[in-house]
Amino acid sequence: MKKLLASIDSFISRIRQPQWFAIISLLFILPFAVVMYYQIAMLNSHIAFTRKEKMGIECIQSVIKFLKDVQQDRGMSTAFLSGDLSFRKKLEKKQAELKEDIWIIDSIDEKYGGILKTTDKWNNLKGKCQKLEAMEWGMTSEESFDAHSEPASDILSFIFHIRSASNLIIDSYFDSHYLIGITTIRIPPITENIGKIRAFGITVIVKGGVTEDEKIKLMLMRESIKPTIDVMENYMRSAFQENPDIEPLLKTYFHDAVFTTNVFMDMLNSKIINSKTIDIQTEEYFNAATIAIDANFMLYDAVSLTLDGLLQGRIERHLREKYYIIVSSAIIAAVFFYIFARFKASLTEQIRVEERLKTTVKEKEMLLKELHHRVKNNLQIISSLSSLQSEYIQFIQGNIFQYKAEYKYR
Repeated sequence: MKKLLASIDSFISRIRQPQWFAIISLLFILPFAVVMYYQIAMLNSHIAFTRKEKMGIECIQSVIKFLKDVQQDRGMSTAFLSGDLSFRKKLEKKQAELKEDIWIIDSIDEKYGGILKTTDKWNNLKGKCQKLEAMEWGMTSEESFDAHSEPASDILSFIFHIRSASNLIIDSYFDSHYLIGITTIRIPPITENIGKIRAFGITVIVKGGVTEDEKIKLMLMRESIKPTIDVMENYMRSAFQENPDIEPLLKTYFHDAVFTTNVFMDMLNSKIINSKTIDIQTEEYFNAATIAIDANFMLYDAVSLTLDGLLQGRIERHLREKYYIIVSSAIIAAVFFYIFARFKASLTEQIRVEERLKTTVKEKEMLLKELHHRVKNNLQIISSLSSLQSEYIQFIQGNIFQYKAEYKYR
């Protein structure tokens, strides 16, 4: 342990001032860089999450168009197979539109199927629809109703799958959360129930009478609509409270959808369920149901467009935040490195001055030593000369004294 501490002390003692500053700078920059990295990573995650939601909106939009055409095909096919031949040309045109819908969803699935895991489900659904198309003309009206209702139900399940796979099920923003619920959970089932009532009611109208079992079936389908509308109304009210800006965009469409749906329900009650005799034309009944369904799909389009705008705005906001972080981080880093460079240059200059001063001091010390040495030598020489001079004087004095003594005796 003592050796380790001694090694550390030895290492620290060898670190110079610029190196100390570099270490301190690294200790400051490293946590800052880590925080910025995770902040940018979090924003990238939010952006990717929201872009996946937009994928889901785009996919569901094409599937909703397909659902609408399948519902219309069911109504037209039921009317035609029940004996109303005026629907033949409309049915042929609708089948051509269904082929176009399939082509569009194929292209969407090719684009997003790998991400949203929709390919297998779509191929299975497409196969059922293509099989139905091949068999449609040889069915009875009842068989056509049941055969169309199965793929329509599968389309609703397909929409729920896309919703789950594209993060729409876990959106955390309340305004978009309620709009997602309206587009993916509420409107499609409402249109499907109205579509079933439209197709089933046509068979009753063409037949010219309704049995008690048929009344019960129509009432059950009718009763499933009102709770869904009530929930959708609550969702819409909550969305308006969370984001008042979207109310002008959606309020009229919502009122139209509810109004036309109620008008059709009133027609169903007065003309079929509660009527002793059927005195309504197939075309009139079909058109009233279609107006209600179209109004709900128009509401879907408006909500979907608003939702897409909210998601796009969220992406742009996250992108701005990301760019602000990057730019501010770059500025902070640039300022820091500028200060570091200036401090390093100043420190280096101070070290150079100190080195020059040390060199000067050493030179002066050497000069002083040399001067001291020379003075000492000179003093020694002077001392030696003085000693010699003293000895010489003593010698002269001795000689003089001796001469005087000798001269005296003479």
